Amino acid sequence: MRTRNKASNKKLAGHYCAAFSNACDAGCRSPAGPFRHPGATTSMRIEADPEVCIGSGMCALTAPDLFDQSDDDGTVVVLRPAPPAERLAAVRGAVGRCPSRALKLVDTATTAR
Repeated sequence: MRTRNKASNKKLAGHYCAAFSNACDAGCRSPAGPFRHPGATTSMRIEADPEVCIGSGMCALTAPDLFDQSDDDGTVVVLRPAPPAERLAAVRGAVGRCPSRALKLVDTATTAR
């Protein structure tokens, strides 16, 4: 599907899709901004420091689809380092509940510079 950018009046075949960071033919660009595809990842990345982790399991209880615990010592295991957009609230909750502050949610778009 070809879309038109009203501001520049150019045809945008395979326009840039913010959800996938590449060309998209799904027609997801709208005047209000880019559409976020379900399951799309963001520029946010989960970082965990197993040396700091005390194995409380709050992350795995808060977001079991994103975190697990090591069978060896119970420390955090990140299952999906790049969480989908719709799970960011759960990641923030897990980061906030971590008693040892072993988890971070980092915006790779701003830290890559």
